[in-house]
Amino acid sequence: MPTLEERQAAATTLQQLVGSGDFETNVTSALYIAEEMLRDSLTPFLGACTVKEKIASLNGYNSDEVICAVTWTIEDVRQAAKYEGLEGSQLTDQECADVLQEAENEHDAECGIDWDRLGGLVHKVIENR
Repeated sequence: MPTLEERQAAATTLQQLVGSGDFETNVTSALYIAEEMLRDSLTPFLGACTVKEKIASLNGYNSDEVICAVTWTIEDVRQAAKYEGLEGSQLTDQECADVLQEAENEHDAECGIDWDRLGGLVHKVIENR
């Protein structure tokens, strides 16, 4: 995630680009920089990530601010496999990470992610071996 200084420097560059030279070239450059900033700032929120990446994504928040974050782990995926009667399938860490990523990709805020969803995704991963 970009630091405050990096964001300020990028904003200054955007202002300079828009205010000088060929308008179309400057707007294209400004959009490219804005896209890079957005991607860098959202990357930790786009899918499953490591604990280290999640902590980094919270950098800049007031440490006393109340938040809500639900966390599913590789061990949870293995537990879901067990509930589905698939404990003998020996899921690899990568397969578990794939289940978590797919759960995040298909996440519906109205339904959330639950044990049944993880179990269904475990079946899908095993079928696609």
